Amino acid sequence: MSQGPDRANYRRYQSAVVAHPGQLLREAREAAGIDQRELAEELYLTLHYVQAIEAGEFSRLPGATFVRGYLRSYAKRMGIPEHRVLELYDEYLRDRAEQEGRVRRGTSDAERWQRRVWRGMGILLLVLVVLGMYNVISPAPEPEAGGEAATRDVAPAKPEADRGDSLTANPATSDDEASDAEAAPDDRMAAIRLEHREEAGAAARDGTPAAPAVQPAAGTVDRFEQRASALEMHFYADCWIQVKDASGATIAFGVKHAGEAVSLEGESPYSVRIGNVRGAKLIFNGEEVDLRAYAVNNTANFVLN
Repeated sequence: MSQGPDRANYRRYQSAVVAHPGQLLREAREAAGIDQRELAEELYLTLHYVQAIEAGEFSRLPGATFVRGYLRSYAKRMGIPEHRVLELYDEYLRDRAEQEGRVRRGTSDAERWQRRVWRGMGILLLVLVVLGMYNVISPAPEPEAGGEAATRDVAPAKPEADRGDSLTANPATSDDEASDAEAAPDDRMAAIRLEHREEAGAAARDGTPAAPAVQPAAGTVDRFEQRASALEMHFYADCWIQVKDASGATIAFGVKHAGEAVSLEGESPYSVRIGNVRGAKLIFNGEEVDLRAYAVNNTANFVLN
């Protein structure tokens, strides 16, 4: 193997600022006027290895141990102190390790932050689902004693006189009216008897038999007329329902799902409670009930007669 230039020629490279040892070796080779292929033949290396060393692409070489041997041979051929080249190689490895560590730390921080964001979104979604289900299936609160009436006894008025059975308005009695009704049952009974006597007298004058008088139970007056009525309920979303007939017996109760329907035949008035009124449709005696008129916070509580 031919000897390289004198070691004194290295003085012009020892103060140079280089990014990796391959740059220092390449500058020395070019200054000596040696071709890459010629140098590869002298060092018994492939041209590919020489090019990788000078480009600082050490990952293209077999491994760190072999790279150190190649650098040592290359430096010896160019008359450069071997320890200087190996020091540059060690610095290059440390810089690469630090860069890769920063990249890994940055990636780990980003992944941790992304996991926290997804976890928070999952918890928020779960809370919204729970609140929505509670609003659907929770029953309406029971009225307190002495408070306002829990039901809204209101129904659409008849636009025509010959519509037959329909929803009738039955506004809640005020506290003063209820007190007057409870305080004077005898007056009501007297009025009822007087009315029947007048009807009996009129019937006697006309020559027709008078109808038998109906005597209400002492101290009670029915607010609604009990009669056989049909109620259909159709559901387009999950709804909670409770329906009681005139006797106070529960004839429908529970959660109904989208696509279900309920058909009821019984004695009205019906006491109806519905959660999620936007997902339900009611037909009473062939007429659709406007649930929006009774809805409070998407829950309705009313009486049908």
